[in-house]
Amino acid sequence: MKIQQSLGPIQDQESGTPRGRRHTLLVKTAFTGVAASNIGDITLHSALECAGRSMLTDMTEATLVRLQRDWRSVKVLVIDEISFVSASNLHTISQRLGRVFPSKSHLPFGGLHVLTCADPFQLSPVGARPLWPQKRCRNRPVH
Repeated sequence: MKIQQSLGPIQDQESGTPRGRRHTLLVKTAFTGVAASNIGDITLHSALECAGRSMLTDMTEATLVRLQRDWRSVKVLVIDEISFVSASNLHTISQRLGRVFPSKSHLPFGGLHVLTCADPFQLSPVGARPLWPQKRCRNRPVH
């Protein structure tokens, strides 16, 4: 299976109808829709079924069961455009994945490996604290 097809409908063998979304070992996400489109996958909000702009939304029991089914085989989460993700959002992602993987809830991100990509100083999260200080060196080479 190609990485670009890491999330998509699984077809029922007999009827040929989609049975719902299933992730493979690697899930590629991005904070914005444009970035998600560029990497050929989905937004963090969609992957974790967060409603609205906030990632702090509670999940229903049905959503939790669906996420546990869909994420069952996932081992690696890729987050592109990491500079858009605030410290609070990253913490919430970790907590949400801890609920999805209850046997590993004591580990960050429910025990998943997390790979972050992008220019960390491209754009800061809107109205939130970034993951690292946004200081820039003026007219000095960085060693």
